[in-house]
Amino acid sequence: MVNIKLVILALLIPTLAQAQVSIVNALPDIEQENGLSNKLSLSASWRDDNNKDTELVLGAGAGVSYKNRPWLVHFITKGSFERENGEDTECSIMEHARLRLSVGDLISPMAALVSVASGEKVSKYNWYDAIHLETFAQHEYDKFRALNARILWGVGPAFKLISIKTLQLMLGTAYMLEHIDFLGQTKTELNHRWSNYIQISITPSNRFSINGVTFAQFRFDDFRDHLFMSTVSLKVKATEWFGVELGGGFEYDSRPPPDIKNIGTNIKSDIFVEF
Repeated sequence: MVNIKLVILALLIPTLAQAQVSIVNALPDIEQENGLSNKLSLSASWRDDNNKDTELVLGAGAGVSYKNRPWLVHFITKGSFERENGEDTECSIMEHARLRLSVGDLISPMAALVSVASGEKVSKYNWYDAIHLETFAQHEYDKFRALNARILWGVGPAFKLISIKTLQLMLGTAYMLEHIDFLGQTKTELNHRWSNYIQISITPSNRFSINGVTFAQFRFDDFRDHLFMSTVSLKVKATEWFGVELGGGFEYDSRPPPDIKNIGTNIKSDIFVEF
């Protein structure tokens, strides 16, 4: 039996030790029922991720997911801004689309027919049930990090390592093509990266959950050029459709643009509606 308290502690310690930060989590829920789901959110965050002073940032987001086995389609967009002296001084926007195919859902019916035809017992769980294939695309504009545009496209497998009622754990890895256009005089970049993530969801009850995501992205021709991002959040639902989410984490860029810090930090609170 998995010790939920130890998993929670292991998830929180590394994030708190680094001084809490928020990143954009564009991944869909690990375990989602068939059908359509939507989410709207308003957020406030305290961030320190460039050469400016720490600042309070307001944001909003919207997401939609549709699952019809074996496919999951997910789209999310988020934006934020900071006002100073009545003027917009900093802002960011992100759009992310992801398509996920469950290998288990795809081949299980065929495997069951083969088992029945050969007189064997149909297995409830098979090794291929854990395998998924994903492709994704993303666009970012982020004045906080001196990004005029960061455009991504990737493809690769994902593996559901643990799938029980109270604990979900998924590991993903992908080839990712990255185009970066910086604000200012810094030249553009076209990078081939190896992108990896680990996603965890701990759900002791229907109204309470802890969610964590960690990304590590390495440039294929130079592993010294890497990005590391981690976030953890506590989600509490007051009703079936309304709740709050509190979280934090950190970002690390080994080669940031000029005058931008390597490490960014953030704590964040969200009010959300799901339907």
